[in-house]
Amino acid sequence: IVDAHKMTLNEIVNKALDYKAKGATIIDIGGPNKGSISNIGDIVSILKELNLCVSLDTFDEKTALEADKFGIDLYLSVNSFNIDLAFRLSCPVVVIPDFEDKNLNSLERNVARLRDRGKKYLVDPILDPLPFGLSESIGRYVEYRRCFPDDEMLMGIGNLTELTEADSTGINAILLGICAELEINYVLTTEVTSWARGAVRETYLASLMHESARESGMLPKGFNLGLVTAKDTPFEVYSEEEIIDIHKKVTDKNFRIFVADEYIYIFNNSIFLKGKDINMLFQSIGVNDPGHAFYLGRELEKASLAAKLGKKYMQERPLDWGYLSDDDL
Repeated sequence: IVDAHKMTLNEIVNKALDYKAKGATIIDIGGPNKGSISNIGDIVSILKELNLCVSLDTFDEKTALEADKFGIDLYLSVNSFNIDLAFRLSCPVVVIPDFEDKNLNSLERNVARLRDRGKKYLVDPILDPLPFGLSESIGRYVEYRRCFPDDEMLMGIGNLTELTEADSTGINAILLGICAELEINYVLTTEVTSWARGAVRETYLASLMHESARESGMLPKGFNLGLVTAKDTPFEVYSEEEIIDIHKKVTDKNFRIFVADEYIYIFNNSIFLKGKDINMLFQSIGVNDPGHAFYLGRELEKASLAAKLGKKYMQERPLDWGYLSDDDL
């Protein structure tokens, strides 16, 4: 929950419960880049009363110590800058590389200090955004896992989903696949920018997909978990020859609409039209009844959208938007 310090308690609770319903298992409280969250005790208390696991994401020591009194389950993050704070907290901490030195040397030094004193931790080598070090940062995760196969790890994926102007669905599917390969069991995600809306649900569904793929020894396809949204899963369509044959058998004035090969077909017993411009198609059918015109206009708009995106169109049925079509979203 980004900028929780700017939200009311009710807003925080509603957001937390919404994230939980979409698959989140830990609710992370984020504050300002500098400064404290003045009511952090109230925030943690009310979320814990709802039986939620709570983490805190801040470098403000005062906020961290106050939150710890109320039972936070995880603290993000520590490095050599503030590592002494870890030993004053009762909860596990996320350990990251030093700010000026992101390589594994600083990360391993920080981990060693925690390990030597028996402090529980998760390791986050830090995912960098595109095109400013993503490949190298993934390499850090790979190398750390190779060297320390038993350490629990976390990947903060918002640096990619939030900072790349592209639908987050496919990005999350790839990142969660990397997490599955490296046995990274913790993922931190956010839903700040518009194209990352739904990232919590997408992350959860992607984790299920890759878990199922690994357990079954199959590629991550065919599980139908709803991560294909803007486009569509494979489906059969009528050929133009088949559509023409259907038209020959029509004996009434009711219009049928089909989509095939980016073209829209609309016909009844006396009219057969094919095209891509729905305005021209609509004008050509000559429908004057307002109710009928509204119905056909809506269906043609839907057919046009399906043709452009390669989605399955069926007259009088909604398009399938994957997990976005769920009634509870």
